[in-house]
Amino acid sequence: MKHLKSILLAIVLATFVFSSTVFSASAVLNEKDYGYAVQKNQTIKGYVETYYALGSLTGATNADIANGNVQSFTVGDAFTLTLTNPPAGVNATSITFIITNGAAHILTWDPDIDWPGGTAAVLTASGVDIIWCFTVDGGTIWHCGPGSLDSK
Repeated sequence: MKHLKSILLAIVLATFVFSSTVFSASAVLNEKDYGYAVQKNQTIKGYVETYYALGSLTGATNADIANGNVQSFTVGDAFTLTLTNPPAGVNATSITFIITNGAAHILTWDPDIDWPGGTAAVLTASGVDIIWCFTVDGGTIWHCGPGSLDSK
């Protein structure tokens, strides 16, 4: 009888573990919490980012993360770019900018951006630059740097 109880307990526990674990061809999770918490040991396939074209920018402009995490724009005249609306409750998020003619006019970056060495990337006056940014604190501080300057 003692062995039967142990076997039944093992079956119940195995059923609980099996029903609580997500299995798929592309991902196996050893830890999970569906409240944007820890998920470890995943293989991610088919990852897609959302692209959004801001157009030709002048004046004060918001780069709204909700529009997409890859955004492009052309520097049409002097302007200030502010990063807004990072997802609430997420530990980290990122955005990539594809900038045309970035040094053609004065581009003032969001004051919440930290750059390598404390100096913003020197952009191309006639060409394309790629800048990546990420935050780990909901947008209080953005860490940005050049992904590809004068990209050809």
